[in-house]
Amino acid sequence: MGPMHGQEGPTGPMMGPPLEQLSGDAFDRTWMMQMVMHHSMAIMMARPVAANALHPELQDAANAMIADQSREDRAAARVAADLVRGQHAGHGWR
Repeated sequence: MGPMHGQEGPTGPMMGPPLEQLSGDAFDRTWMMQMVMHHSMAIMMARPVAANALHPELQDAANAMIADQSREDRAAARVAADLVRGQHAGHGWR
């Protein structure tokens, strides 16, 4: 069993309730906030690889991940902010 709510997977104060327990706007907001956190964690994990990996192909992959995830993180943060404010702006994911 998971650490909270008796569920498997990520839950807790930063993750909120399991997505399976949500619907509608609450589902959308929670999923987007989780994606922003996921992208931020991926960027944090890739930075030391970009700086310290022995193999250039790993550095290249980490740098590409940082660029891609940063772009997606900014877009996801805009969408999440709109959802939290109750706005459904159509500026899209990218």
